[in-house]
Amino acid sequence: RYLLAVGTLEPRKGLEPLIRALALPQTGDIPLLIVGPEGWGDVNVASIAADAGVAADRVRAVGYLSDADLAVALSRATAFVFPSLAEGFGLPVLEAMSLGTPVIHSDDAAVAEVAGEAGVTVERNDPAGYPERIADAIGQLLGDDTLRERLGLLGVDRSHAFSWTTSAEKVWQLHADL
Repeated sequence: RYLLAVGTLEPRKGLEPLIRALALPQTGDIPLLIVGPEGWGDVNVASIAADAGVAADRVRAVGYLSDADLAVALSRATAFVFPSLAEGFGLPVLEAMSLGTPVIHSDDAAVAEVAGEAGVTVERNDPAGYPERIADAIGQLLGDDTLRERLGLLGVDRSHAFSWTTSAEKVWQLHADL
């Protein structure tokens, strides 16, 4: 059992509120693995965890993973958490969904559009309360096997809407209509 987050270690990815959420009782003692390279903004996962009172062994930044290793990590995760504050698309959400992993994500417009109704959406409107809302979503998912299973199935279905084949067919049809 573990949570997985993917993204460059930078402020806009929302990793700090996610780590702070782990200090709240709703999340139990489930660990968090973070996959992604270091970025700008001096996001130090260990320092954030220590400051939040989260045990050092519950949060681990593993850096870059090959596509094959990332697929294994995503498919075995209890849930994928994508708390991003600003995104252009949200490809990691689709990757997790395509593997049947239930997803918790921010309400960033691009991410919410990608996820549709196949994930648990967490509002970012009140930054001070964002960690608690993330913790509530994690607790909800951890405590409900049926919800996790349902979101896994919905996610697989949703991911099919973003296939290269579907995209190519839509572009082809657009040109045919012109």
